[in-house]
Amino acid sequence: MIGIIVASHGPMAAGVVETSQWFFGEQPQLEALCLQPGQDLEEFDRLIREAAERVDTGDGVLILCDLLFGTPCNRAALQISEKIQVLAGMNLGVLLELLGSREYYEGSLKELTAQSVDTARKAIDDVGALLEGRDPEYF
Repeated sequence: MIGIIVASHGPMAAGVVETSQWFFGEQPQLEALCLQPGQDLEEFDRLIREAAERVDTGDGVLILCDLLFGTPCNRAALQISEKIQVLAGMNLGVLLELLGSREYYEGSLKELTAQSVDTARKAIDDVGALLEGRDPEYF
């Protein structure tokens, strides 16, 4: 099963992981890393490496980061390899889909990362436009 690390500026990662438990309960091979203001970057690098070692049981690790080119993403990018991939712009929908499918996923880690990017793009929409012309009683 693919391990997942959620990394963010501040407590966002912990909040997304905690919220995912409403849907899936506590999950193995899932960790949150929350970069704190003024935190030493070498220490954060070490925390990423250690978390990756804990969540990887041989199928690899996908690190979901809050912001493209933000510090958590940049530091996670230093770990990219065949066994570690990084996705920027994480959201709850992507994490939930990963938690629901990672145990049975048979493709490569790179394919799962690409699929997750597609899921993230589809998870953002203009609800008002979707509901335009619909009877509000039935949405």
